[in-house]
Amino acid sequence: MKTRNLILTVLGIVALVETSFAADPVGTIVSLSGKATATAKDATVRSLELKSPVMLNDKIKTEAGASLQMMFLDDSVLSLGEKSEMTIDEYVYNPKDKEDNKCMLNLTKGVFRAVTAKITAINPDRFRVKTKFATIGIRGCEVGFIITEKEENIYVLSLPDGKSIVITLNAGVDTSAVTTGGSISKENAIMIIKAGIMVQIEEGGGTTRRMITPQEAIDFLEELTGSGDSGSSVPPADNGNGTVNPDNPMSDEVANSGNEDGNGNDLAQTRDNTVEELADSQAGSSTSGSTSDTTAGTTPAVPPSGLQYTRQGTGQDWEWGIWSYPGDSVPTKVDFKGTSVLTDTEVMSLLSSSVTLSGMGGKAAAVISYNSQNYYVNGDCKVSVTTGSGSGSWQADTMTTTLPLSDGSGTSLRFLINGTIDSSGKLSGSVGSVDYNLTVGSQNYFMPETQTINASLVGAGGANPQPTGIIGRFNFTHDAGATTVNGGLGADLGVN
Repeated sequence: MKTRNLILTVLGIVALVETSFAADPVGTIVSLSGKATATAKDATVRSLELKSPVMLNDKIKTEAGASLQMMFLDDSVLSLGEKSEMTIDEYVYNPKDKEDNKCMLNLTKGVFRAVTAKITAINPDRFRVKTKFATIGIRGCEVGFIITEKEENIYVLSLPDGKSIVITLNAGVDTSAVTTGGSISKENAIMIIKAGIMVQIEEGGGTTRRMITPQEAIDFLEELTGSGDSGSSVPPADNGNGTVNPDNPMSDEVANSGNEDGNGNDLAQTRDNTVEELADSQAGSSTSGSTSDTTAGTTPAVPPSGLQYTRQGTGQDWEWGIWSYPGDSVPTKVDFKGTSVLTDTEVMSLLSSSVTLSGMGGKAAAVISYNSQNYYVNGDCKVSVTTGSGSGSWQADTMTTTLPLSDGSGTSLRFLINGTIDSSGKLSGSVGSVDYNLTVGSQNYFMPETQTINASLVGAGGANPQPTGIIGRFNFTHDAGATTVNGGLGADLGVN
């Protein structure tokens, strides 16, 4: 009898320890709008509130119109949009033992955004996200997901140099249509090494990989935050350090850090810069003819709060429009978007074939800032592209409309871009002193002090890409940055 009682006592202690361990939270709700619940492994349902603990094996669910952010013990942040469901399958954070750290999140349906932190720094291979069609290894980056029953979109939003994301497709997923950025490995794994890439997996429809367009970035953030009305602003998201959306009600402890990140930067600007970097990472850049992986001075793909987008025109595989505040006569920025942007790999494949295409009737537009005033110009653009023997070149000739000013003078912009297509598939360019003229007020400029130009080909992708047009962005500065020109261009190829 004593032996039996001893065994029962030991088993009771073990059960108590296991229960206590299982009850330890793995994270906390740091932002919440609307209704959300957590269902424990024993089927107990809890209504979530701000600062609610999140447990291992919890199934988190948001209702219609709801969104939340949870911060894990290692400061990683997972954001959920409305009608989203996910389960925390595994989570261990132990800074003292590298091999002990791990995280596995099972995303069932909805919209998600993951910003990883300390676990990926300690053990980069142990932070994973599982979906119906794939398992994604996340290594110190920012990734978005839109999960439906028949389709999954994976957005690589931010990826530091030297980091990578590996998407391992589950057995049975069709890989025959995988495009861009290299081939798929024999293990059905796709490695992403730069931001701005989207992988789309369709049930029965194959898997594609391509660059994210600026509009898709906007649509994703609107899905995540629920601000889907046309022209509405995109609320600030977390900045990757665990700070949260300041538009949500929260306790003083959390709210005090809600408007800034750990470096004192405004979160709305941080958000804009993140998507700006996303756009820049896709197109590359050129300053006075040199190329690099980031673009300085390019206007953000997602504008500040309150701006509304108005489409002005379209091409075969592109469109352009203006961002402005309601009632303003001068737009804040212009936007040229490619609806089917060729990837670097697809552009590279063009270099081996002889292609000469030109097009007229395109559009160029810019916002010029001079003497603390903004002026808007737009006009015509014609472009050409030539490839062959492993190299390529492109050219864009623009002529914008002259607009009269109150003093009787005018504003006009004209420049000729000569660009190259390098062996990595990037399009860069520059303007020379004889190819540039800016008139604003009584001032004339014949050469920018700094210039940033990048471009993308648009058209039908795949194994035999067919370019149908070109879009580009440009930024010029004068007077030590006091006078700036920010704009874009677009034109169809093969139209004369």
